[in-house]
Amino acid sequence: MSLVSNPSEVAENTSNRLQALDDFGVRGSLIGVIISAVLYGMAVLISVVCVRLLISSKQIYHSKRRLFALCLHNGLMLVCGTEALVSECWLTVQAIERKLSLEMISAAASLADPGIVSTSSSVRVNLSPIVLPLTVWGADGFLIWRCLVLYKGVRGFHRVMLYVFLGSLALMKLIGGCILYYYTSPSHPSVFPVQLLVFSLTAVGNILVSAVIAARLLYAERLSTAFRSPDSTRADSPYIRALVICVESSGLIAIVALVGVVATITLPHEYNQIIPMIFPQLCVISPLLIVYRIALGRESHIIRQQDTQVLHTLIVFNNAATLSVNSSHADHGEV
Repeated sequence: MSLVSNPSEVAENTSNRLQALDDFGVRGSLIGVIISAVLYGMAVLISVVCVRLLISSKQIYHSKRRLFALCLHNGLMLVCGTEALVSECWLTVQAIERKLSLEMISAAASLADPGIVSTSSSVRVNLSPIVLPLTVWGADGFLIWRCLVLYKGVRGFHRVMLYVFLGSLALMKLIGGCILYYYTSPSHPSVFPVQLLVFSLTAVGNILVSAVIAARLLYAERLSTAFRSPDSTRADSPYIRALVICVESSGLIAIVALVGVVATITLPHEYNQIIPMIFPQLCVISPLLIVYRIALGRESHIIRQQDTQVLHTLIVFNNAATLSVNSSHADHGEV
């Protein structure tokens, strides 16, 4: 506490005090909570639709363990999204209470002695949810798994190089997530340099994996052009559809991560908390979009199979005599 007698200094320090109180990021945290709640509602809706589609198309899954793993991953990511939203709401309420208490203390001190103004430095509150690393691992791990599935037929040196690349990428993501998890604890409130590092690694990692997936799918699509029907277009290729699914899912995370990097550098603390607050929900939605598109494609495959079976079903007439009589009447023009 410092003794201030000049009225102009009192006004200036009071203004600085109010500006310091704004560093708690209350306005930005409220915006982040609202956007996060909307995204969480979308995640719940997509998750329910995914489970319904997976259950309805379970008869064409060759591996029941894969079906169970997809449903389990779906549920765990939704649990992480729920915990992220709850923790964000709780941290926002704490930040608001802390700001109000400081405003009340400042007002009481001003009433007691107008010449006494606190010049304490602003305290920053980290509003990043504790499950942020888990959601990033879940989204990136699912994308790496899809990459392994697409490169399943690769052998020899190329397979070794693929494993080395994906293993290094997974290790990089694991280390970055552990660092972020450690620095989001209350004993380390200054998480912004680590947050910048994790966003950068996430953006670079998703761009690299997207490039690897795109290269594989474009190569397979080029090989399949010789067997494609002349009436079909390039957009009808299943490889192109899979390419769009994976790239749009990973591109969503990469773009938001790049926005998070820019926001962390340029925006004040009050607003650069918005991206970390909505990022867990985007990481939940990203793999759900892939599962949804895959399950939707499998359900469409079942419908086409059922239609084909109906078209190929033989029409059997149980009463041949009735058929012959009706045919003779038709030959004579009788209706």
